[in-house]
Amino acid sequence: MVQRGLGNPKVTKYKKPQDKFNNDTHTRCWKKYEVRPLSGDANPFNTKTQYCIYDEPTEQYRYTYAWVDFLIEKMKIDEEYNSLYKKGNADSIN
Repeated sequence: MVQRGLGNPKVTKYKKPQDKFNNDTHTRCWKKYEVRPLSGDANPFNTKTQYCIYDEPTEQYRYTYAWVDFLIEKMKIDEEYNSLYKKGNADSIN
């Protein structure tokens, strides 16, 4: 939904074109904005409920439409998007 909301843009990573917003980007976002705990956390319910809730029966996180809207606005800002991939970030692309 975020990728479509951005107009389906492509970027080049690892010398290949790919969606600007993908699963990797999403993981970087929920970590940066701290909307849920890391996998394996003792309290998976510790989420920012405006954006994410933990679904106990399926043991998965569910994200809200507010999260989608938030990400679309944030990912339109080049500096915000690029900050997800800065060198020195443990998850950066080198």
